[in-house]
Amino acid sequence: MARFEFAYFLAITLAMLFRVYNADAGKSVQSGQSSNATCNIDRLQTVVGLDNSASLIQKAIKDSSSNDTAAVSQLKAAANGIQSAQAGVDTILQALVTGQAPPANARQQVGDGIDAAGAALISAFGNSTTSALSADIADAQSAVAGTLAAGIRVVSDCT
Repeated sequence: MARFEFAYFLAITLAMLFRVYNADAGKSVQSGQSSNATCNIDRLQTVVGLDNSASLIQKAIKDSSSNDTAAVSQLKAAANGIQSAQAGVDTILQALVTGQAPPANARQQVGDGIDAAGAALISAFGNSTTSALSADIADAQSAVAGTLAAGIRVVSDCT
């Protein structure tokens, strides 16, 4: 499944880059939405960060013990937040590939999903009963924080 997602992402990214650099593309892309290299790097870091965050959250869930029911509940909430953010990214990528501006509600969905994941991870960390699970959650928190930073850069660099 991860290979398919990566291949899908790669195909969309290549399509975006082709559209940006192909002088014969016909229709112009909305003012700078995908022609800014810094913007595209920020977008890539956001997508990779979401994938990494999702993997680390799933690792924490898998490594948890039966005593960690409260932490696992919060980890599942964090996973849902990341899934929501990924759905928002998919909507944005579809708009960019077709030469449209990213919908504001999709940007909001990405931000809200990352924020929800971060908040849930804070709760999960507080409910963790083992140092191993706490370490897994801390890794996931770090990934989500990095993803949030990349998302903030997207908002500032992709005008």
